[in-house]
This record gives sequence, structure tokens and C-alpha cells, in this order.
Amino acid sequence: MQILQVTIAGTNTPQRIIPLSQGGIANAIFFQNVVFQNNSGHNMRLGDSTVSSTKGILLNSGGSETIPLAMTYSGTLNEWWVNGTAADLLDILYIP
Repeated sequence: MQILQVTIAGTNTPQRIIPLSQGGIANAIFFQNVVFQNNSGHNMRLGDSTVSSTKGILLNSGGSETIPLAMTYSGTLNEWWVNGTAADLLDILYIP
């Protein structure tokens, strides 16, 4: 089990969960199971590169979402994007 903490860089600006500056696609982090938790006072959204303030999985303040590995999908964290408020925190707990 591993844990990461991501700081939201800009308000209402989609960003990769694992930024390219930290390895991004080149260092994809595969997971069997992952939990995203909003560790802030604002709502945020998870999704792909088109995530926005109105599109994506809604994480309410203090809320979490569990994503299990599907038989037809090998999950990597670098495929996930987040949209939130600058300086808010997203905690990620995953099983590699």
C-alpha cells in the first residue's frame, strides 16, 4: 500500500494526478485498487483531461471515491486528472 498527496495547482484548472514533471506517463503508477480522498474544504472533480468544475466524479469536501481494478482495464494513476481549488489537497491511497 502506498499513499500520495497532491496539491491542486490552480483554481478550476485541470491537472494530472501525477504531473509530467514528476514522471507522468514515463513513470506510470499501476494500481490494483485506489482511493481518492478530498482533504480540503472545497469540492473537486476527478476524471480525464476534459474534467471541469461541472464534469467528472464529484468529491465533496472530505469525501472519497474507491476505484477497483477492472478485468479489462489496468489502472494507472497518470491517466487521472483533478479539477479543484488552488492549494487544496487530494490524498491517494493505492495498492500497486
